[in-house]
Amino acid sequence: MSISARPILVRPSGSPGSRRAEWGVPGAPVAALPITTVVPDAVVDGPVAELADPIKALHRARFPQLR
Repeated sequence: MSISARPILVRPSGSPGSRRAEWGVPGAPVAALPITTVVPDAVVDGPVAELADPIKALHRARFPQLR
């Protein structure tokens, strides 16, 4: 069986670091890579600006200590 998925970019790859800085937490121990660096032939939709706030809310809910 083959499963096909199309990535949807919510925020540019540099954004997680800026969110961490905004919340006052240290940077991630791994590099944030663009999806096309990892999967060169990927067809990616986005960024989708209207999803940024809901994703941020999910992160806040998952990591309440960052409030």
